[in-house]
Amino acid sequence: KSDFTWTAGGNFNVNRNKIVSLSGQFAGLDFNVTQANVVSTGGLGISGQISQIGYLKVGYPIGTLLLPEYAGKDASGNQQFWKYNADGSRTAVTDVSLLNYADDGSTQDRKFYTTDPKFTYGLSSNLTYKQFDLSIFARGQYGSKGFNETYMDYTSLAKLGTYSVLADASKLGIKSSSEPSNYWLQGTSFLKIQSVNVGYSLKINQNRYIDKLHFYVGGNNLYTFTSYKGVDPELTTAGGQTGIDSRQLYPRSRQLSFGVNLTLK
Repeated sequence: KSDFTWTAGGNFNVNRNKIVSLSGQFAGLDFNVTQANVVSTGGLGISGQISQIGYLKVGYPIGTLLLPEYAGKDASGNQQFWKYNADGSRTAVTDVSLLNYADDGSTQDRKFYTTDPKFTYGLSSNLTYKQFDLSIFARGQYGSKGFNETYMDYTSLAKLGTYSVLADASKLGIKSSSEPSNYWLQGTSFLKIQSVNVGYSLKINQNRYIDKLHFYVGGNNLYTFTSYKGVDPELTTAGGQTGIDSRQLYPRSRQLSFGVNLTLK
């Protein structure tokens, strides 16, 4: 019998959803709704229609966002946004109040974006060598996006002196007040080393009651590979907050454990 064994496994999942209706009856009244704003970004100094970014919309999945289209910075470091004209041409503007805030699809000044992943997956590996054992589990998702509200809030140089800003603020060079746009819509694909466990089994021959002791050391949520700029790319899927990193959740903790499993005869 070989001293070494190895088993591996994996799973691949595709999950699609689409809102088919928001209409119905309530308290004897008929209502016909094709979309609803369910959440606004809580960005510092941001209010009004421009802040209304989270939508439930017929024909779209949960986690749909409505955002202006970023057009870069001007020579003074002010954010610019594309303003679409009636003839289909577009003009870069720095004043978001010039945009058409309509959310019914009648304008391209704000566009709908979906945030759900193209697929999720998991990978497992289990190895044993004589009395030693090692198990590893990783999981991830690909193609997802998230609105990084924290990054938007704290990368504007205009906030220096009033708030702390992130180190990336000097690199981005944004000198105007932060405004929501698809610039802050970042990829949230990730691969997480979810758990690793290492153990050693000790056979007990000279004991009437104990057959084996298994000593182990384990870790959970050990490392995340991602390009996302926020704390955790695995954003909440609760209610209208889906796809928005709005600082509502405490970061997932990294856990380490050790112990002994006792097997009786």
